[in-house]
Amino acid sequence: MEKITILINGYHYEDVYKPEEILLSFFLKDWTIYQFMSKEALQLRLSSLISLIQELIPKLNTTTKKTFFLIKNMIKTDKSKNDLIAFIANFLLAKEGLGLLHGFGCAITEKASKGNKRVKKQLNMNPEKQAMKFL
Repeated sequence: MEKITILINGYHYEDVYKPEEILLSFFLKDWTIYQFMSKEALQLRLSSLISLIQELIPKLNTTTKKTFFLIKNMIKTDKSKNDLIAFIANFLLAKEGLGLLHGFGCAITEKASKGNKRVKKQLNMNPEKQAMKFL
């Protein structure tokens, strides 16, 4: 793969090898200022970063194009600032292989015959995210 060098204000910042790593690199670089930005500024920052990458690297693979398309659609929806920051955090963790644990869920159960538990209703929530709200 071809090396992509990221220069910020003329100074060497990082070398990456995939276009989606550029996005990760800028997400990490700007992470400290996201909490101080307005929702509109955060949306503009994300969409212009994706547009810049698409202009600089016209031949993106299908997975990266789809990822960028989904991020742009998510930005356009009426999400709160906290939802956008949570999305960026989850995106960073997932790309680093540290995403939320799979296989855990919440359900309302009831006792069936012979004392066994039976799922009465599956709840559409992630217990890890619920636990993070209380920290």
